[in-house]
Amino acid sequence: MLRLNSVKLLKMSVVTVVIALNAGLLLNTPPASASSGDCGTYCSGTDTNTATNQQGNGPQVYFGEVGTGNTSVGGSHPCPSDLDGMCFSTAGANSAQTRYNNNTGLGDAFYFQTYGPNSSIKPTNLDAYCWGQYQAINAVNNVENYFSQWSLTPDYSYIALDIESAGSYGWNAGSSYYSANRSTFDGFTNYVSGRASGDSSCNNTNPTWLFQYMLYASNETWYSLTGTGSNSSIPNTPIWTSAPACYSSSYPNTMGPAATGASGYPVWKTYSNYLQNWQFYQVITGCSSTHDWDIGYSTWYEPVFGTNFP
Repeated sequence: MLRLNSVKLLKMSVVTVVIALNAGLLLNTPPASASSGDCGTYCSGTDTNTATNQQGNGPQVYFGEVGTGNTSVGGSHPCPSDLDGMCFSTAGANSAQTRYNNNTGLGDAFYFQTYGPNSSIKPTNLDAYCWGQYQAINAVNNVENYFSQWSLTPDYSYIALDIESAGSYGWNAGSSYYSANRSTFDGFTNYVSGRASGDSSCNNTNPTWLFQYMLYASNETWYSLTGTGSNSSIPNTPIWTSAPACYSSSYPNTMGPAATGASGYPVWKTYSNYLQNWQFYQVITGCSSTHDWDIGYSTWYEPVFGTNFP
């Protein structure tokens, strides 16, 4: 199963880029090239409860879960916990932070497992957009209250919206759901990035700690939930995706299957220009793994803040 239906938050390398903030608004800054102070083009990382990368070292980037849509409404968390009832490895986060400080890694990441607009736990007084915003408020609060020690300055941090699979957690597939699914995505991402609300019935704006958002979903999942038209278009949204793969000595020097997608589905390039991260851990024919390993493409790891989102 995918572990990214949660918002995940990434600390980015900040050596070569400066993000300007003015009156709470993010000014347009183009993506920068990877700096000489990080791990090169590709970085070997981990997520969730895995503390070491596939080479047995501290991760060069780490993704930890900071909550779920279920916990937003008082429910219990489904994962084994290491911190505050979350799927979060303090050992992995500490190692990634050390490597960042030593200029050999990109830093830490956080994600939040989101629930779709057709989830039974969505409060009846919230529309699809406001449900996304409601979960984003919870995600930002969790980061500020429990995880800020692993975060860089707000303008260099990411939160990833995690969608596990089509048909799960209220994320229904099919054309009749495309618009509502996209509205939930917009409600979440607008809030974490500090943009004004797009829905007058939930006119909340993140006032202090602004994040670059990211989407975690498989290529097939996003296609099933939003189609191939305007609802699916997120050209400037950094992507963290999952594709089955066995351990390979060629990793982390390639994004492997994550760059192509499964047969019959468009590749991520169709939706976004920034395929930043690939998670590989699934059990497939001929190999198995209980680890959650990741590869980060450092060249696109500078924040893509700008007015042209999503």
